[in-house]
Amino acid sequence: MQDILRNKTILESEKANQYLQVLQKFVKIHHPQREVIEETVEKKEPVLEDGNNITTKILNSAPIRYQQTAKNILDFLKDKHSIISWTPEGEIIYKSERLPRTNIVSLITDLLRNRKNSPKGSTEFHAALREINIPKNFIVNRKIFKPEKLVKSSVRKCMYAKKKAWISY
Repeated sequence: MQDILRNKTILESEKANQYLQVLQKFVKIHHPQREVIEETVEKKEPVLEDGNNITTKILNSAPIRYQQTAKNILDFLKDKHSIISWTPEGEIIYKSERLPRTNIVSLITDLLRNRKNSPKGSTEFHAALREINIPKNFIVNRKIFKPEKLVKSSVRKCMYAKKKAWISY
């Protein structure tokens, strides 16, 4: 390639054409060493377990501020897998019963964000969390374990007002 560029007997346009032809031949040549390396890299990436796939989805959907909290929740739930677990699709299994149309990713994300509406299966999921005694500091959403409101008694205290007197000037 350098010989083509250094040759002074050929016009510049011909040099460019010859250089491009040599470059195209080089690109089309198969390099066996590079193919082997690319194949091994491609084989390693798709081999992911379904549990890890769900884990990465949960960690990606969690707010950056609460990534470590999401990891702690996952580790805690994995330790208590006899009570609550999930399928590779993300549906919850609570007390060996599969809860249809639930998603572990949205439920754990609900624990980490203050939202008005909870996802499907949240009542069963919260019951499972109470049963396994999840630490309160793992839960960011204030509405989940909010204590029930105290009912006020119907007895009213009466305060009698004093009569206002006219001020004389």
